[in-house]
Amino acid sequence: MKILGLDTSSSVLALGIIEENNVLADVNVKLEGNLSEVLLDVLNQTLQDLNLEIKDLQALSYSIGPGSFTGLRVGLSFIKGLCFSTGIPIVAVPTLDALASQVNLVNTLVVPIIDAKKDLVYSALYTNQNGSFQNISEYMLLPLDKMLEKIPEDALFILLEDENFRATWNKLTAEKNILAKVITLSPSGVAVAKLGLEKFRKQQVADLSNLEPLYISPLAFKTKKNA
Repeated sequence: MKILGLDTSSSVLALGIIEENNVLADVNVKLEGNLSEVLLDVLNQTLQDLNLEIKDLQALSYSIGPGSFTGLRVGLSFIKGLCFSTGIPIVAVPTLDALASQVNLVNTLVVPIIDAKKDLVYSALYTNQNGSFQNISEYMLLPLDKMLEKIPEDALFILLEDENFRATWNKLTAEKNILAKVITLSPSGVAVAKLGLEKFRKQQVADLSNLEPLYISPLAFKTKKNA
């Protein structure tokens, strides 16, 4: 079973193709120019390199957000167009889930953070208990300083490769004397494809009639009741 994973939620286009547990393609491209044209060029070149056609894919897994408004709208329109023209189903994967899934540390609180501008961040909390990856909070949009105040010191933060946000992060953590553990990652089409494969096997296919980017309203920090 071959799955395409696509992430356009940031300034990096991430595209991956997997076949079961095997990675066939893992492409990251800095987004410049017309996103729709870049998407088409990168997809066509990747399929050509693998001697594949779009019809050889069994599912299209898309990183649904949160993230760049423009990137998500254009990327979702592109992936919907592929679905309409080929009949290949779409699986929606939250961007924060895809980021957190790249960290395979047992008994560690993992906190991916995406810059939402205006001193706000998107985030959620994750754990890996006995090899089982789990989201234990709501998807949140809140001020960065409030987020840092609530998170235990032993948590592992995931930041995207963004020099401007990293400077903001370093300044704030220094001011608050917070010694946070941080790793920097890029969006991963392969991670999106792997989570998409799990959802596809559970028949969690998106309904095109109401498929929209994941928008998050500001809310108070809270974990799930059953966490």
